[in-house]
Amino acid sequence: MAFTAQLLLLSSLFLQPVLVLSQTNGSIAVGGSLTATAEGNSSSSWLSPSGDFAFGFRPLGNNDLFLLSIWYAKIPDRTIVWYANNNPVGAPAAPLGSTVNLTAHSGLALTSPRGEELWKSETIVGVVANGVLNDTGNKEVKLGKNEKQKRLVVQTVATNRF
Repeated sequence: MAFTAQLLLLSSLFLQPVLVLSQTNGSIAVGGSLTATAEGNSSSSWLSPSGDFAFGFRPLGNNDLFLLSIWYAKIPDRTIVWYANNNPVGAPAAPLGSTVNLTAHSGLALTSPRGEELWKSETIVGVVANGVLNDTGNKEVKLGKNEKQKRLVVQTVATNRF
């Protein structure tokens, strides 16, 4: 019995998500995910390397509906600069327990607790190696092992304007 408890404790150390480490450098491993929680804890957002931007779930008026978004993390207002939107009528609300995953073949995918697809990033040609929320607030994915093979998934700030 004691051996089983030790084995469970040891295995839980190896099975912990990479999210805690990824928050320090802005890199998110394939398979990484965020869940919309009422507490708004670290499982609800990823930070850019500088901590200026956060990507994750923001509550909409109450703790039962959330918006998948990127916002300024260091200012009190936490102004949203981008949100997931494939709904022509308005922003898609994600219910409590919704999850966004970084997948190798689809990039970012937002699903409801029932498994319904609520939103996904644009089609990606290639295999995603990891994701990055950079210090400009843009979300990128790295394709393959080549550091130069990056693809912008979410652009929050126009790059062709002053």
